Amino acid sequence: METVRIVVATGVFLGACFLIWDGLVSTPTGWALLVLAAFCFGLAYLIWPSRKRGQREQEHPLLDVLEVVLELPVECLIWLIRGLGRLVSGKGVDIDF
Repeated sequence: METVRIVVATGVFLGACFLIWDGLVSTPTGWALLVLAAFCFGLAYLIWPSRKRGQREQEHPLLDVLEVVLELPVECLIWLIRGLGRLVSGKGVDIDF
């Protein structure tokens, strides 16, 4: 079952990468494609059996690298949202000029 999740998540991720390329290069006004790509990135993140979340037991260097690549877009988005939340709530970095 773990292998099926890896293959499906990788396919969804590659589809999202294609949608990003198609939405930015081929059809510059294709905002719907970019929204669909963001949904696919999130879906691949949820499907992938992550070692960090304790869902994958085996160690394999290729799967570890693929995990970093698959989780990177969602992790960056989560980091950005947390940073903006801290900035808005006043708990973030205090900058004095």
